[in-house]
Amino acid sequence: MLTGCRHAVAAQVKETAAPIKITYWHRMTGSWAKSQEKLIKQFNHSQKKYQIVAKSWGSYQALHDQIETAGKNNHLPVLGQTPYTNIGDYAAQGWLEPLDQFIYHGKNALTRKQVVNINPSFLATGNYDNKQYAMPFAMSTRILYYNQDLLEAYHLEVPKTWSELLATAAKAKAAGLTPIVLDHSPDMELESMAYGANQQLIDDQLHVNIDTAATQKMSTMLIQGSQQGLIQIAAPGKYFTDSFDQGNVLFGIGSSAAIPEVLAHAPKMTWNTALLPKYENSSTNALAGSDLVIFKHASAKQQQGAWAFIKFLLKKENVVKWSQATGYVPVTQTAIDSAKYQKYLQIWPQYDGAIKSIKTSFSSEIFNGYQDYRQDLLMAIDNVEQHPEQLATTLTTLQKQTETIIYDHQQPE
Repeated sequence: MLTGCRHAVAAQVKETAAPIKITYWHRMTGSWAKSQEKLIKQFNHSQKKYQIVAKSWGSYQALHDQIETAGKNNHLPVLGQTPYTNIGDYAAQGWLEPLDQFIYHGKNALTRKQVVNINPSFLATGNYDNKQYAMPFAMSTRILYYNQDLLEAYHLEVPKTWSELLATAAKAKAAGLTPIVLDHSPDMELESMAYGANQQLIDDQLHVNIDTAATQKMSTMLIQGSQQGLIQIAAPGKYFTDSFDQGNVLFGIGSSAAIPEVLAHAPKMTWNTALLPKYENSSTNALAGSDLVIFKHASAKQQQGAWAFIKFLLKKENVVKWSQATGYVPVTQTAIDSAKYQKYLQIWPQYDGAIKSIKTSFSSEIFNGYQDYRQDLLMAIDNVEQHPEQLATTLTTLQKQTETIIYDHQQPE
């Protein structure tokens, strides 16, 4: 009888055991946060072993600051969202748990079919030092936005190359239109063109190609376009959408994540998207967006719970649900090919350019020290915008600064 009682008590304890708490830090706000919370609730209700407890820090910068502070004080969460370009800095400080053990080993591993189903350029965003430290989550491609109403009214066509883009922009300017609008910094356009010209600003061997004839040529094209009134760069902290939404801008270049914003703010405007114009015979686009990482200090059970949630998010129906609710590009091919998402594309054809851009997308090179490099890069671009005559010296300075950053961060402590 006593033995039976012990078994009964043990079973009762097992049934009523509290789920393992998985703390999750992210930056989502507004409709994005609401859509994510629905998926979290769905996961929490789908099983009793784990519970995701999410906290938003409101912005990527605030999230990064909190992770930096928590990492130094050993108070990191279990799971985190981060721009993929932060991964090198975090991994080098020993904060991240490599995900290879979860992806390829154990009973909850992904099958080969599931791995290859993730779009390769998206999966590459989480790879650092030959290890997979993150999985893609909220991804966006770089695309060309165009006002179809204006194209038809002025008998213009969607350009296929940068030469055609600037030539069409000149006609638009002569007609009194705003030809092209970019975000507050054209760094991603520069990086996209550089990749297409096989002159990556920083390549996979960490060679720096900033102070080169090719980079000067690309930069000069953007500068001259701005000086001639063909290219308008948004004010600091602003994006191309602030002007494109108004209806007098012919072209905008920016993230596919802006599609929902344009749909909401310009409901009467007829517009669409396309691949970025070719530069040096190639149309390529630098990926933006964020990944999910698991922090190293978490217990084995917490890490398993975090991985269970990541795997849950990769299910076809959840990828489709997340993409439709947020405007982010689906991270798996089966989600894109699904009947539900294909029907969605028929209703909202503006996403077609974003989907086509997946095949021409690439991830920026991830390295320890990227945050320092990006700060110097943005300062250099600001300087050139104000003093275009200093382009050559600015590129030379940035080249040396970047080489120093990479060298210093590769040295053992």
